[in-house]
Amino acid sequence: MVLECIFPCLLYNISDHDFLYAVAISVRGAPRPSFLEPIRNVTVALGREAVLNCVVEDLGPFKVAWVHLDRNMIIAIHKNVLSRITRYSVSYDHHRSWRLHVKNTQSEDAGRYMCQVNAEPMISQVGHLDVVVPPTISDNGSSPSQVTAREGTRVSLVCQGEGRPLPKVAWRREDGKALIHQRRSLDTETFQGEELILPKVSRTDTGAYFCIASNGVPPIVSKRVLLDVEFAPTVNVPDQLIGAIVGTEVTLECRTEAWPRPIIYWIRGSQDSYLLPGKPYKAEVSENGFNTKSLLRFTAITQKDFGTYKCMSKNALGEAEGTIRLYEMTVPVVSKASSSKRTKSDAGEIQKTTTSFKIHEPQIYLNSRKIKTEQPQDKNLVFSEKSNAQKNEDDMKWTETQPTSSMANICLQFDKQNCVFLVLFLMYKFL
Repeated sequence: MVLECIFPCLLYNISDHDFLYAVAISVRGAPRPSFLEPIRNVTVALGREAVLNCVVEDLGPFKVAWVHLDRNMIIAIHKNVLSRITRYSVSYDHHRSWRLHVKNTQSEDAGRYMCQVNAEPMISQVGHLDVVVPPTISDNGSSPSQVTAREGTRVSLVCQGEGRPLPKVAWRREDGKALIHQRRSLDTETFQGEELILPKVSRTDTGAYFCIASNGVPPIVSKRVLLDVEFAPTVNVPDQLIGAIVGTEVTLECRTEAWPRPIIYWIRGSQDSYLLPGKPYKAEVSENGFNTKSLLRFTAITQKDFGTYKCMSKNALGEAEGTIRLYEMTVPVVSKASSSKRTKSDAGEIQKTTTSFKIHEPQIYLNSRKIKTEQPQDKNLVFSEKSNAQKNEDDMKWTETQPTSSMANICLQFDKQNCVFLVLFLMYKFL
């Protein structure tokens, strides 16, 4: 065997007289060398120094050699290092301990190491060196840091971990939401495995995903993969019909979802013309992920600003629009009667106000011929609300402001619902 002839095979390379004497033959009457303890297995992190200790008793004139069995490489004999790898060195304490030093350990340094003594017969023992390597994520076998996909397609996110021992890989979303894998939602926020499959991505899957690799050797490493899901715009208009008074401030709101980020602009529906920012309105845009909100503000609306407006959203995949109609509102006329009453309640005094209404004269026709009717000089009637102190009276009453005819006086003797019909009947009967 190769290992059994380590020392004889290397005689021509060694000029040490003591070494040649020891290889030749054992000294008569000298005690045989032996190992006092086994070589302890050593585990060391990548880049650190490892030390293997071989304890020999009664070594005498014999020599100790170190061999890397997995690489079939002779490292050192006695005090001489034969390997060309400068990271190897040997030391001894002039008694029984012979040490092999491996500085700045690399992955290839891991394996079985033999400590051999050239006695007759040869004795040896084996120790193991384990070089643990912190986890890393391979760029070649993993998804890029940014992935783009169309909505509704299948997406596979891959993260290949490397290290010694082989690391475990887990996925989770940056926003903490639950993951969807193989068409089913996971109860947990993490998924164990190198490949995360999203069978049918939607816009809600947009976001950052973390790939985390760990093997018990610090530090834990991770990679961030940003997933962009592309889709055509959709528009949502919260208020499609807005009323406003001339001179007031009005805001039109338009919300859209789209990716890539869309271009949003406003046009007048009737004129189909673009609205450029400036007086009397200004456009504001706020963005949050694939959500975009656009506001069209009128600082002081005018008569010509009323009409139909369209919010347009457009990207490379399509376009959408939302319509808002802006109409004019009028302020009702309210007047206070000079003879308004004051009534007292538990809360205090309440000012009594009245609102004037215009009552149009009814027109009567007989055989297609219009009949003249006698009307009071003043056709304005006053409508009064009752106060808290008048709850026992009728809910409403009608009074004539300037009663100037007998018909009007007769009308007052009836309730408000039959008053008009009575007047018409009397006019038709006696005229």
